[in-house]
Amino acid sequence: MISLIYFDNGINLLLKETQKGYIVFFQRVKTCKENDWEWYFATGKFRRNDLSNTIFISQSLREIPQLVKKFENIIEEDDFYRTNYERFQTLTKREKEILAYIASGESSNLIPDK
Repeated sequence: MISLIYFDNGINLLLKETQKGYIVFFQRVKTCKENDWEWYFATGKFRRNDLSNTIFISQSLREIPQLVKKFENIIEEDDFYRTNYERFQTLTKREKEILAYIASGESSNLIPDK
């Protein structure tokens, strides 16, 4: 089901209810930061018996490219973990400690003393 809803204050929503009852929609919002209206993508679920517990998450469409990049990075990291998990498990405790120091940006000159 897709429906376009217009509110008295000029905000409009395009709603679609998924099979599990979640709602996904686009919404025009006038934020405090800017004077112009901005489009947001939002998703959530109405709790028909208790609307005070209804939760929605929204994201500015302007920020979607950065969000896509974050998802791509997460997928790359997951692929890396899956590919190297067994090899990582063969490292000694000290080798794992050294990797942790390197990952946290420690200077290679200071690592041997730790």
